[in-house]
Amino acid sequence: VLLLFLFLFLCSYRVFCRYRAEELSSNITTHINNNTTEMCSRGPPNQHKGSVHPAVFRLFWLIGEWKGEGKGEYPTIENFEYKEKTTIETTGKPFLAYSQYTTSPDGSPLHTETGYFRCPMGEGKENAVELVVADPTGVVSYFEGVVEGKSLNLKSTSVQVTATAKSITEVTRTYAIDPQTLRLTHTLSMAAQSQPLSHHLSASLAQALPINPITVATYPSLANAEKPVLNVDVRSENEYAQGHLPGAVLIPHTQIVDRAGELQDRDIMLICRSGKRSTLAAHMLFSLDYKGKIYELNGGVMGNAGIPLEK
Repeated sequence: VLLLFLFLFLCSYRVFCRYRAEELSSNITTHINNNTTEMCSRGPPNQHKGSVHPAVFRLFWLIGEWKGEGKGEYPTIENFEYKEKTTIETTGKPFLAYSQYTTSPDGSPLHTETGYFRCPMGEGKENAVELVVADPTGVVSYFEGVVEGKSLNLKSTSVQVTATAKSITEVTRTYAIDPQTLRLTHTLSMAAQSQPLSHHLSASLAQALPINPITVATYPSLANAEKPVLNVDVRSENEYAQGHLPGAVLIPHTQIVDRAGELQDRDIMLICRSGKRSTLAAHMLFSLDYKGKIYELNGGVMGNAGIPLEK
């Protein structure tokens, strides 16, 4: 009798253990599936396509998609013209991703290259910039330079080529925003195939996603337009309290991605102190596929003293 009782107990316990294991497995699977679905719907935590890492604020004016035309020349080739598309974007990490694609005027492919802009941090490096570029001709170039305002000058520190690539020993690049046209100019010089450092490329590019600049002269027409434009102040709370445009709402640029839904794709004018943070905010909204028209107070509050402020 005792053996029979022990046998029945062991059988029952085994069935119970199997049931609990299946139940636990089901619960874990359900929990994982639910969390996976939630993560897919909201994206990785604290990561936004449009957010800009503080390390690359000094290059805010480069961010965007740029298109335009250029001209090329070099002692060993005939002069030529080309079309260029350059994309410089951020993923919220301390670098900017760079890609360039050029074609002949009739659309035939010419050149492409990719790379990354990096901004070293630390004392004495506030304006320092590094760039690494690779292209399919078998060349990888490393650059260092300095940014001053909206102008960047870079010089190669190393140019590496594959066994079958043409010899290149030095390259310089410049990027700058024309204050009158707001176009990005890009020039490149190189020393290649036993030639000294010589000018090679020059292009003038416009923002593919234009930001509409507003000045003290054009502000009245925008403020009195039939379709209301919402003024969005992207400065800090303290700056906003010291004086802001009439009716402006406060959304600091560091919050613009998380609070973009509050704007409901309305036409907006972005405002900051000098124009830096408003440009950053505009690019963040563009990266989120914002549908409304975006204006920017060119030069910010500091550069438009004639526009009345309220507290």
